[in-house]
Amino acid sequence: MFIKESILKTLAWFELFEHPLTQKELFGFLWRSPKISYEDFVREIDNLVNKKVIGKEQDFYFLYNKNGLVEKRLEKEKFVDNKLSILKKAVKKMRYVPFLEAVFLCNNLSFKTAKENSDIDVFIIAKDGRIWIVRFFTTVILSLFGLRRTKKKIKDKICLSFYCSSKYLNLRTIQINDKPDVYLIYWLSQLVPIYDVDNVQEKIKKGNSWIKDYLNNVDNYELFDKFFNIQDDKFSRIFKSFFQNAWKGKYGDLVEKQLCEMQKTKMKMNAYSKQAENDTEVIINDKMLKFHENDRREYYKKKWNELTKNY
Repeated sequence: MFIKESILKTLAWFELFEHPLTQKELFGFLWRSPKISYEDFVREIDNLVNKKVIGKEQDFYFLYNKNGLVEKRLEKEKFVDNKLSILKKAVKKMRYVPFLEAVFLCNNLSFKTAKENSDIDVFIIAKDGRIWIVRFFTTVILSLFGLRRTKKKIKDKICLSFYCSSKYLNLRTIQINDKPDVYLIYWLSQLVPIYDVDNVQEKIKKGNSWIKDYLNNVDNYELFDKFFNIQDDKFSRIFKSFFQNAWKGKYGDLVEKQLCEMQKTKMKMNAYSKQAENDTEVIINDKMLKFHENDRREYYKKKWNELTKNY
């Protein structure tokens, strides 16, 4: 792919979310970029701006004649700090959950595209064989403190819709049929560790190194110049250690099984769920719990293809 095409495809993807990119962001998230130095890249985008192929305003780049995107991006960034503060409060509660290994910020807020009324999406990693214990106690704790998203309470609430086992971190298998799964690829590139005491982030990068076939510059850009990685304190460490020792053997397997059956029974009562369908939107097993009833990956892929045809 030529660098011009790579630049246009990248800007087109982020335009779907009304998100113009800075120079560093554009380079870091170039779609199938040819090998190019940063200096040559800068010369190319300057050339495209001068030829009015792409637009530039306040150090942000976007497809030409797409005015107003910079204002929308700056407006949405006003909500970032408050939502991150709420997430920090929630994760400090979550760190008491036995067998919880990591919590990552993801989706809109991780790339600063969340709107005022948006919820806060997280990606949760559980110790292998204990995913149902982690989901149960995470749900209970955040519900008790009024921090969990529900159907009626969405704004600034934590959305608990995606869990993975620590031994099931390669997400290539959940791509949509229309590969490559552009949404999933960018989603993986935008994970921000909030609680990660055992460096699960590196395991995720290693397990999903396949995304570098599409984003080979992604390691050159950090989503947040500064972000917090919450650690265990004395009390959470003692609490978790007690239950993890008590539930590490056959008794823990029994607790896991009982909580699994209880939660699955409740899920079956949801008549509107897609859990019985064989797709990648809703996945319920001992390795992954994914509850994306309104998974829009195919929609965005289609809109992206339509938009890039014009260029």
